[in-house]
Amino acid sequence: MVFGQTVKVNAATVFEGITFNSIVAGDILEVHGFADSTGVVTASRIENEGQTSEFKLRGVISNHDAVARTFRIGAAVFNYSSTPTDRLPSGPLANGLFVRVRTTTLANPGGQWLVTRIELRSPIDDCDESEVEGILLQSGTSFSINGLPIDVSRLPPGTVLPVNQRVEAEGAIVNGVLVVSKIEREDDDQAEVDVRGTVSAFNAASQTFVVRGVTFHYTLGSIREEDGTIAANLTNGAAIRVKGRLASGGTVEATEIDFRP
Repeated sequence: MVFGQTVKVNAATVFEGITFNSIVAGDILEVHGFADSTGVVTASRIENEGQTSEFKLRGVISNHDAVARTFRIGAAVFNYSSTPTDRLPSGPLANGLFVRVRTTTLANPGGQWLVTRIELRSPIDDCDESEVEGILLQSGTSFSINGLPIDVSRLPPGTVLPVNQRVEAEGAIVNGVLVVSKIEREDDDQAEVDVRGTVSAFNAASQTFVVRGVTFHYTLGSIREEDGTIAANLTNGAAIRVKGRLASGGTVEATEIDFRP
């Protein structure tokens, strides 16, 4: 449990500064992942934070009480009765809003987290092509991924929707809704790893390198590259963003490398 949220790990979860077996109660962790319909988060990345002056959580508001000025995200209860108005959204809070909440690191005697700031999730711009990865959720006849409403009406007839499964959906975003043209279930061993950092332990012979504790293997010609620049620029200390797929032995097979100045 982290911040009242149940967290599940799998073969695709990336750890930094900690391992699953070394986690103990009281550790301060940063968890990235996807929440299912029950609120259980499947972690894509877990980092050891060590120390922090505040806690942060993103999620959907439920059980909002405008009088007591409290709400829930998952199992955690938040109290914003003493939060300055300039650190709250301009509009009223309500159930179903996707927010980012900052709190003190100690709960009050009632177990409520004291809010220091609430931010609404930024609106998503319309675009012709978009890919979204996350847990496909269903509420009645409505569907969403990571809080983003999706329209499945243009999928081929008979398409089976993998509700409560990790998926990748493609389509156009129109008026804040993803109009899906293609949706696929992603198994744990298909999950994509996306890491930013500096290269270390570069080995040209084995075609491997490490970024933020993750070991990547690369194959020239099989990843996005231009004019052999990857072979020339992939050295220790290079600042990159690298994407890949989990391979055998815990290594990630790089599919895209972006050198960042």
